[in-house]
Amino acid sequence: IELNGDINIVQPDIMLFCNEQKLPCAIFEILSPSTAYKDRKAKYYLYERAGVKEYYIVDPIMKIVEKFVLIDGEYRFNGAYGGEDNIKLECIEGSLNIEDIFDL
Repeated sequence: IELNGDINIVQPDIMLFCNEQKLPCAIFEILSPSTAYKDRKAKYYLYERAGVKEYYIVDPIMKIVEKFVLIDGEYRFNGAYGGEDNIKLECIEGSLNIEDIFDL
C-alpha cells in the first residue's frame, strides 16, 4: 500500500476487490498471538489511511468478527458478530454467515 509516497508492504489474510480498484474494498485479518497487536494497531491505521472501505478482525479463539467501516476517512466500529449472526459486506452487497466462518 502506498501512502504519501512511502510503500508499506503488508500481507492481509483475505482481501476483496471491487470494480477494478487498485486497493481492496475489504480486508480480513485473522488474529493470532503473534499478529494480534499488529493487526489491531499498525495494519488498522495503515488500511484506514489508505482508504480501504471495510476492515474485519477475525478472532478464531473467541469466534467473533469485528467490523469497521470507513466513514469520512476514519474507521468506525460497526459491530461484533458471532454465533448465528450474518455480516453484511457493504462493498460487494453480500453477506457472510458466522457459523460458516468458524464451522460451528
